[in-house]
Amino acid sequence: MGFYDELADTAKTLLTEFGVPCSIEQNITSDYNVETGEATRRKRRLLGVCIFNQLAYDFPQFQSSGVLKGEASLVQQGDVSITLSLSSPLSREELLLSVLLVNGERWQIVNCQPLKPSGMTIYYKLQARLVNG
Repeated sequence: MGFYDELADTAKTLLTEFGVPCSIEQNITSDYNVETGEATRRKRRLLGVCIFNQLAYDFPQFQSSGVLKGEASLVQQGDVSITLSLSSPLSREELLLSVLLVNGERWQIVNCQPLKPSGMTIYYKLQARLVNG
């Protein structure tokens, strides 16, 4: 077992011990079928474990040169930081098009940064926003 394999195992062990079970839901659309005039849609679900950053951040809104800085920010009030380990690796692009399901709540992934030394994904650091409804 290599060094990064050990790191991935340690991360998964710690996340399993201190985190909560979760799943990633993806809507996958196949190529357009000319004969039927439709594209087949299906859902794919991957299991994982995550930890929420429990700190409540209040991002200040201040005005400079007529622009309200808080509105232009990529981070909104209520956004959370999540550390995630998945059963199968996903690309950053795939995660950004997915929804995280935790304890019956749906979280839209706003930003994703995989910890990926030497091309091996150890875990993901997410910025997520609660989906209404």
